[in-house]
Amino acid sequence: DEASCRSACTVLVRAALALADEPAVWLDRLLSAERLRTSPKVAEALLISIPDETVSLRMLAATLAEQVAMGIDPNDENRLPKRASLLVRLGSRLFAINRRHDALRVTKEAVGIYRKLSESNPADYEPYLAGSLNNLGIWFSRVGKVNDAISVTSESTDIRRRLAERDPDRFKPGLARSLSNLGNQLSDVGRHQDALNAEAESTLIRRRLAEHTPGAFEPDLAGSLRNLGHKLSAVGRPTEGRAATEESVLIFRRLAEYAPDASEPDLAASLSDLGIALGEFELYEEALRAELEAVDIRRRLVERAPNAFDHDLARSLGNLGLWHTALNRHEDALTVTVEAVTLYRRLAESTPDAFDPDLARSLSSLGLHQMKAGAPEAAVASYAESLRLLTRFAQAYSEAFRGLTEVTIRDYLTACQAVESQPDVGLLVPLFSALGIGSPGAEGQ
Repeated sequence: DEASCRSACTVLVRAALALADEPAVWLDRLLSAERLRTSPKVAEALLISIPDETVSLRMLAATLAEQVAMGIDPNDENRLPKRASLLVRLGSRLFAINRRHDALRVTKEAVGIYRKLSESNPADYEPYLAGSLNNLGIWFSRVGKVNDAISVTSESTDIRRRLAERDPDRFKPGLARSLSNLGNQLSDVGRHQDALNAEAESTLIRRRLAEHTPGAFEPDLAGSLRNLGHKLSAVGRPTEGRAATEESVLIFRRLAEYAPDASEPDLAASLSDLGIALGEFELYEEALRAELEAVDIRRRLVERAPNAFDHDLARSLGNLGLWHTALNRHEDALTVTVEAVTLYRRLAESTPDAFDPDLARSLSSLGLHQMKAGAPEAAVASYAESLRLLTRFAQAYSEAFRGLTEVTIRDYLTACQAVESQPDVGLLVPLFSALGIGSPGAEGQ
């Protein structure tokens, strides 16, 4: 029966994660040998049994989720709630293997279904609408559609706030989740104080939840603390930001000791953020150590799930380059930054809206390291490519991209002067216009 099938699948998944060197391969071979690979009932039971936060079973989870969700007829009105639920799950699994646009597409369909169901039965379906909107906001943000992300995440937050007023025990965890995501998206458009307010509220809710049920809510608290560290630093409160990030590292390190498959990605992210926080205090050796640990973890993760963790590894390599430079290790800085640019370039080919800003930032850093290494001609080319990528983002989100763009313009002009070449005025005019900082000619005098 269904209960026995789920119980058996839970045992299989736990055994695979605990005993097999390659859990996904082991499970797949077992299913094929027992001729269960195509069974919808087994596929759904396995899918439910696979933890949401897993590295080694990500690809298998996505395959199973697609198999189960696509097995439900979209024209069957009686099964629409089931289809919507499976589509939300599928979106999360697809995103975990970096199929971002596919995740966006299926989650849009789920939102449409839940919106229709909520119109006739809000009591039952508004919570699910809020959850699917929250996920949709994340996927919009990760493909570079930040304004769309803020719109749907704000709607999710409003619904969950209203629900939490009626039933706080049930709906406050979801409210904290939406607030945290909203804070990240507000940061992306330069609304740093609004972002801090949202993340502070999320952290307060999650701390209270973790005090009562640490096993369930400590990972969420650590995630909010990591985000809070960013946002405190962004409004000029670096000491508080560092303290929040250090607490996040402590929690994730403890969690990773017991469940590395679930918690190592978060530990690496917090270590990388800690490196940045330490760098703000000019503690460059400590920053380098934290980032090196993050890079080591992320290299292991890329070996196990390359499509899922390339972006994280690229970010850590870029940070590592900064700390090498701060310690006058310019050749090391150049080596790791070239690797970061290579990773970002490949990612930007498939999802430019999401990764062009990262590629531009990485190219700007590469130009800096090339100048330090005595290669100003190469630096001019790197800075120019960075500015070309930044143009449309500076025009759309001038405050969010002002700092990076102004620094890159300054360094580009310096590099041009070093090789005694004229800057590309056609490249600079739209950037100066977007930022409202005067003409290129005035800047160069």
